[in-house]
Amino acid sequence: YARYPCDPVFMDAVYGSVPSELEIFANIETPRVSGSFALAVSDQEYSDFVRSIVERYDGDGIDDMPDLPRPILHWQIDNEPPFWQLGVTDGLTDDPQGWPALTRDDYARVVGLAREAIDTACPKCKLFVGGLIDMGSQAILVEEFYRPVLEALRGSRIDGIDIHVYGEAG
Repeated sequence: YARYPCDPVFMDAVYGSVPSELEIFANIETPRVSGSFALAVSDQEYSDFVRSIVERYDGDGIDDMPDLPRPILHWQIDNEPPFWQLGVTDGLTDDPQGWPALTRDDYARVVGLAREAIDTACPKCKLFVGGLIDMGSQAILVEEFYRPVLEALRGSRIDGIDIHVYGEAG
């Protein structure tokens, strides 16, 4: 997994330091082509990585992190994925982004691959679509990003969507 940016020693240290009373809602970032959700690695490399990381932290006794304080059973695919689609910079290249349909399709494909990999390693684990970011109009995000993604994933088990609200709750 040399092309995938992951350091299991670092992750073990972080996950191992979380008190056993807390549940971890873990995030899997996509190794993506700048400005899109097209994978920067092969489908097989991505699937293998997701399967191995979930297997390492699922607490089933197979290839688990030593002394894992509590299994990780909730996995999110990317954090705030529409953020990259809202005319802001992608943080990697400072290129402005739009709402390309291909990018939504790529994200849906990545989530589908992750679902299969997670189910292989840990059928009881939950998969969440990356966070719904509050950028002023949730309706635009739902209609322009999440609805097409969820329609593309029709038939795949999605256990939830993470929602982030910034500012006043009202």
